[in-house]
Amino acid sequence: RGAKRRCPPSSQSRGASRGRGASRGRRSARHSAVDLGDEDLSRVRNLCSERIDFERQHIQNLNPQQAIDILTMVLDRDPGVLFDVLALSGPPATTPPTPSQPS
Repeated sequence: RGAKRRCPPSSQSRGASRGRGASRGRRSARHSAVDLGDEDLSRVRNLCSERIDFERQHIQNLNPQQAIDILTMVLDRDPGVLFDVLALSGPPATTPPTPSQPS
């Protein structure tokens, strides 16, 4: 499916923006970025793609209890991710009412 992959950007887009949380100005030696060559970036992208493919296969082999356990861990760690996935996965589920709103 059309899921987003979190792999390094291609060399064409490298350096196009600072990204979220990046400061302006010169970086100190302590915070300098490693300048990867095109070959290294390609290698990292390939490794990332292989890892994603491996995990997709792993997901296909989970039994229902394993899937429930993993989804519960995701909910505990980053609820927003699960909310987004559930919102995109099908018909809207009923959401619990906000405590300040009458039912």
